[in-house]
Parts: sequence; structure tokens; C-alpha cells
Amino acid sequence: MKHLITFFLFIKLVTCVYWKNYTTPTLFLTKTTAKQNADGTCYVHTMASGESCAFLIEKFTNVETEINLNKWNEDNPTWYGCSNGHPYVGDKVCVSEGNFPDYSPKPNSNGTCYTYYIKSGDTCYDLASKYYLSTEQLESFNEKTYGWFGCNNLQLGQAMCLGKGTPPKPIPNPKAECGPLASGDLYNSECPNKACCSQYGFCGTTSEFCDKKSSNTNSPGTTGCYSNCGYGNLPTKSASSFKKVAYWIDTDSSMYMDPLTINGYDIVHYSFAIINSDLSISVGSGFDDFLKITSKKIIAFGGWDFSTNPNTYNILREVVSDSKINTFANNVINFINEYNLDGVNFDWEYPGAPDIPGIPAGDKKDGKRYSDLIGLIKQGIGSKLVSVALPAAYWYLKAFPLTDMDKHMDYFIIMNYDYYGQWDYNTDTGIGCHVDKRNTTDIIKMITKSGIDTTKVYGGVANYARTYKLKDNNCNKYGCDFTGPESNAITGDITRTPGIMTENELLAIDKSTRTRWSDTDSHCDIMTYEDNTNWAAWMKSSERTNLINWYKDIGLGGSALWAVNYDITKANEDSDNDSITCEISVNDDDFDVVCNLYPVNMPIGSNKGISYSKYTKIINTILKVDIFSVEYLDYIKFILKNCIIIEQYSALYGSEVVKYAKRVNSIFSKIYHNIDINLSGYEDHKKDSIDKIIDYYYIITYTIPYETYLFSDREKTIEHWGDTNNNERKFIKSVTDISSASSYNTRLYKICYMTDDSASVFNDDIYTDPDYLPSTDQESSDYDFEFCDDSMCQTAETDIIFKNKDSLLLDIKKYLEELDLKMPVFIVNLHGKSPGVECNALKYVSENYDTISNKNNFFIFNLLEQILIIMLKEIQLHF
Repeated sequence: MKHLITFFLFIKLVTCVYWKNYTTPTLFLTKTTAKQNADGTCYVHTMASGESCAFLIEKFTNVETEINLNKWNEDNPTWYGCSNGHPYVGDKVCVSEGNFPDYSPKPNSNGTCYTYYIKSGDTCYDLASKYYLSTEQLESFNEKTYGWFGCNNLQLGQAMCLGKGTPPKPIPNPKAECGPLASGDLYNSECPNKACCSQYGFCGTTSEFCDKKSSNTNSPGTTGCYSNCGYGNLPTKSASSFKKVAYWIDTDSSMYMDPLTINGYDIVHYSFAIINSDLSISVGSGFDDFLKITSKKIIAFGGWDFSTNPNTYNILREVVSDSKINTFANNVINFINEYNLDGVNFDWEYPGAPDIPGIPAGDKKDGKRYSDLIGLIKQGIGSKLVSVALPAAYWYLKAFPLTDMDKHMDYFIIMNYDYYGQWDYNTDTGIGCHVDKRNTTDIIKMITKSGIDTTKVYGGVANYARTYKLKDNNCNKYGCDFTGPESNAITGDITRTPGIMTENELLAIDKSTRTRWSDTDSHCDIMTYEDNTNWAAWMKSSERTNLINWYKDIGLGGSALWAVNYDITKANEDSDNDSITCEISVNDDDFDVVCNLYPVNMPIGSNKGISYSKYTKIINTILKVDIFSVEYLDYIKFILKNCIIIEQYSALYGSEVVKYAKRVNSIFSKIYHNIDINLSGYEDHKKDSIDKIIDYYYIITYTIPYETYLFSDREKTIEHWGDTNNNERKFIKSVTDISSASSYNTRLYKICYMTDDSASVFNDDIYTDPDYLPSTDQESSDYDFEFCDDSMCQTAETDIIFKNKDSLLLDIKKYLEELDLKMPVFIVNLHGKSPGVECNALKYVSENYDTISNKNNFFIFNLLEQILIIMLKEIQLHF
């Protein structure tokens, strides 16, 4: 028994010793010899619970030592030796010679790799262990995976390869424009016009899009620019000839320039013809003179104002639509042929633009439609010229299919100016030279890179300055802040627009009050003036010449000036448009009058929105009447002499209207007197006399149904308050008390409209005493009317007080909202100096030309007969 107990104790001890190191005591192991497989792979054992390296040595007779295990498992991605608990349960271990089998996920049937999308907390170590891979293998599998930054920088949600095969598509960004991150048809596409595609899938031409850089992996999508990298080069091909183009602006404003004085240009663009809503084409009063020039004559359409004005922007979008493109193309072709023009230029700013203030975003397909329109016109005019203006910013240029346009384009004009301006207010840009040559160089490289024929490219030239009012007059370098949002810079006599001045205007500033210097980097001149508060930058004449020569040197086909009008040395003071400058001008013989069935309405307005061509067309129709006949002139004088407000108004409105009637009669008497005086030279048919007569009479016969609209509400019409630097109507609508309205009196202009519930009370100082006697030469007249003081016969500023005969106070906001008038208005313009009323009337004509000129419309200009019927029916005067 003693020996038996000793034997069992020995067996227990041996069992405990072996159990400590092995799950299965070697006494009970079935030993075997592992052999390499026929395919050259090793014999693999999968570790079970409790097994270790010692177990493998005992189990497989050929293993013998840990050294063999380490050697046979060198290419085993899950082998980490025999220490620290390795190998783990489930690990696969080579227990013979041979290669470790490939347990990694296999490629899909289409050749793409087994794809895994990275989740939060994932590491390459964990993924490698799970899929029998090494981190090195993961790095290798993903060398060509888009956006692979390596195992140390996994991107949440990124697609990655867990085996061999073609890398997966990255998860698309719905906003991406190009490359593998773009979706749909844009997937892996290049940028329009061969611009750079960034690693993030966006198009551009600056360093963030175009620069290449290195990364830890250098995988695609990690090295900055993805495609079409670099900035391009200047042209290497030279044009066989060099053409000089100038834009001529047909205007009746102070910017008027006689087109017959233009010289030194091969081609002149008429800027701009108007596209009417019915797709017909209108031109301005200077078109006939334009036709007389000897340079090639090109009709131009578009421009910034027409392209972006809420009233006209949609016309350019419509003319390229499927339903209208052929009609408009034919209209352009017919217009060119009718006037024997040499071609057409389009300046749409800009097709497909997503961010023009005040108008809806454009259709991305408009650029292609634009190209189609130009192609149709080119096909129809043959050897005559077709050209288009190109923006100098890729943001807008990307909508232009340049290589497609190049097929039917005679020349492209780069608008390489206005790089900086008032629109940069409240950004980090600050003041800058809008014609900086460094920018121009980059733009030309961008255009060249697009692949179009650069001998067709004409470089832009700008002969005006962009001006600012500095926020700090001690900071006058590029990038300094300026005031805004509207320009507070002073205006010039020629341009009369804050933010723009011509070189001649700048040089006219007293030298003692200005400081001027040149910047060699930008090739711009800079000037401060007005006590260093105003800042201007421009390219002086000699630098513009250098720029044109540089265009020649680099092989461009020509240059294009915007605009030749800026070269005038002084403002045109004799132009017809002085009558519609909408500025109060106090001159002895200078005033305007409105005569209708109601008391006078004398508002003031801005000249924005006026179509001079439509205005001129109406006037030309009126001028067909023989206004120089004695009978006609006598009748006009008779009307003026007898245009009175009849006494029934006195009974309705009381003494206030009687005072008002006397004022109206006084003004008309003054007109009558001036007509008599200014007719004295007519018999000699001298030009100045004829011009004066036309000035006095053609607007007298100009009658319109004058309606002004309250903002976008087209169902209500109101009296026009005008719109100078601010919107008075918007202000007045917000005012409900007299004190607030009175505090704004310097922005308001006299208005008089009387209803049963309202009356206007005016400052009695506007007109002189009714007992004022005329001068000696006036007393010889054959009439007996009161006269107002010449200096007071003006559209005048005054306090505006609305009174209700019951409550003594009319709610101004309610008054404006409820007033619903369609007033026929009689315009009288004297000596080319009509401020407000004519301006507002012309706006109406511009917006409603088609309706007004319709022969079936009651308000067609049947001239004097309609004037009398509409305006004088109460006193029964008929022609």
C-alpha cells in the first residue's frame, strides 16, 4: 500500500508540472510530424485555449525548438514570438517549413480590393490582426488609395483596402467639382478650362489648388494638387498681326464723346446695344454718328449693368434658351447686315454666375448655350467678326467652355481690370490697384493653359482709376482699410461716380493738395488727395503703352481699351443727358413743370434704369411732327397761357389749392415768356437757335402714363418720391410721426397730391410773394399773370407734412400703401436742365417701352391731340 500511495503521489506531481505548461499533459499527447504542403505553404496549427509554444514543441516532433517556430513564421503577420502570452488563442502558426498561407480578404470580382470603411477607434494593428495582415501589408495595399495618409493618420469614414486589388472610390463630396471626390458625371473629371483640381476636389488657379506637396505616403489625394497642376506659361505662339480695339460708350451724359474723334484703333465696339424683351434690338442717339467712323464697327451687347440689373438680367439668360436662341441669333445677324456692321461682341457678365447680388443664381449650362449662340451667329455672318469678353477671375471663367468657343471665335477680350474695388469692403483685401500687372500676368497664363489659340486673345487695357476713401489716412499702402459699404470717395466732373475717376480728373486736382507716386511691382500710379483721405490707383498713359507693347511681345493678337470715353479732358456740358442727370441745378432759365388734372408732382430720381435708346426712339417719333409750323407753336403758347386748375378744386380743397394754382400759372407764364424770347433767332435757321427750339418743344409734346412702382409690388402704384443716395420711399414707409419725417427733410423733394383725406403743406418761402411784379421786359407781354422769382422756380427741398382734415395727421405709411394712381404726366423741359420729373418719366419709358409704343394702347403718342384729351379735358380744349 505504501508503494502504491507513493506511485500515485508521483503521478500527481508529474501531472501538475506538465499541467502548469500544457493544456494536454505530454503523457497523453498524440505526437505527430508536421510537413510542408504541396503548394509550398507551411502546415498551419490554430492555437486553442491553454496551448503555448511548449505545447507545439511537444506536439509536433519536427518543431523541436522556439528557434524553428520563429524562423518558420517570419512572414506570418500575426506572429509575435513566444513571449508575453503569445501566440494567442485563434492565432495561426506555421509548425513546418513553407510559406505562410495568404488569409487576407480576396479582391472582388471586378478587381477592386476588399474595402473597409474606417470606424471610430480603429487602428491598423487591430485590423491587421483581425484579417491576418500586417500593418506593413495594409500600408502596401493602400499606396494608391485616394486620401491615404497612413496607419498613423486614419481618416474616419475613409474607404481602405484590406487586401490586394484596385483601390476603392473615395466617399464622394456632393460639393466637389473634379477628381475622385466628385460625384455623378463629374467623377474623376478635370476642371473646366484645364484649371487645377485640388486634392479636395475643387477647381482654381491659386496655390491652394495648383501647388504640389509631399506627404508621408504620397498617395493620390495627399499631395496637394491632383490634376492639371501648375500655373501655366505665357504664350509661345505669336500672332501674325496686332489689332487695337476700343469700346465706345453711347451716352448722353457728361461722358459723351463724339465717335468721329476716335482715332488709332482698328476696331471700335458700340457699347452697348439694348436687347428688348421681345428680342428686338435698340440703340442710342449716337448710333448714327457711330456708323460714320472708318474703323471696323462692332455692335456690342451686355455689359455689367445690363447683365446684373434686376430688370434686365434675365434677357441674356432667355436669348440662349432653346425656345429663343434661333430667333435672337437671326435678329443679330439681320441687324449686322442691315447696318453693314463688321461683327458683334458679347459681354455677358456672367453666364452661370451663382453669386451676383440681387439676382438669382445662373444655370450652370448657360455657358454651353452661350457658346452655341455665338456659333449660330458666326455661321450666319461668315467672315464678319465674332468676339466675346472674358472675365479675369476663374470663379466666373469656369462657366465659359473656352475650347468649344474657340472653334467659332475671331477674338477673345480679357477684362483684366477691376481686380480690386469697393466690393472688397469688409474683407481682408483692402485697397489695391485694379489693373495690377502681376494679376494680369497670372490671368494670361491661366487663359494660355486652357489650350485656346492665344493669337485670338486681346489683352484688356483700362484708362480709369478705382478710388477709395481711406479709413485711416495714415495707412495708404496696398491692403489698408477703406470706408463703405458704398464708396465715399469724391466724384469727378467727368465720371460723376464715386469710386471711379479718369486720369484727367485726377491730374486736374491741385498739385499742392495731392501726393502721387509709382509702384514698380504693380506698374500702377497711386495718388492721395483731399487731405490724404482719398486714395486712387491706375495705370498711367505711358504704362498703358508699355502694357500694349508687352501684349505684342508675348504674342497676343491685340489689345482692347475700356473705354475710349474716359480719355475726354472735360465733361460734356452740352449733352442732352444733362436734362436727365437728376440733380437739382439752380439756373435762371432752368426748371421743369408737370401739368395734369391734379396739382403738381415734382419728385427727383436717379438716372439708373433709364434706357437712352428707348427714350430717343420715342422722341424721334415725336419729332416727325412739324413742330416748327406757326400754327403749332402758337397753339403750344396758347396751351401754356391757359393751363389753369379750374375753380372747382378750390371748393373741394379750400384756399391751399388756390395758392397752388397761382404758382402753377406763374410757372407756365414764365415758360410762355421764354418761348417768345428764344424764338427770335429761328428765322435765320442757325444751329444754336434750332437746337434751342427743339430743346423747348420736343419734351413739351412728350406725354406718358407715368406710373412708379413701390419696390416689387407691381399691383400698386404710388407717387414717386425719388431715389438719390438713399431710398426715400423705404425711409418714409418706416416713419409714422411728423418729427421723424421733418428730420429727413434734406433728403425729400417737394410733392403735392391732394385727395379728400390729405393735403400737402409747403414751406411758403419756396415761392416769392404772389404780388411779385415781372421785370420791365416782361411787362410788355400781352398777358397778365404773376411771375415767380427765377431762382425759386425750381424743384425745391422742403419739409413734408401730411395733414388729415379730421385728425390733422395722416399715417404716412398708410398713405403710401393705399395710394393708387395712374397719372398722365406732362413733361416740360427748359434749356436741357430738367432734374427730377423727366428722369423718372424716362425710367418708366425704359421699363414699359413695349406697352407704351403699342399702337393699340390708349397712351400711344398721338401727340397733341392725346395731350389735350388726357391733360386738359376739364377745360374742354381740343385740337
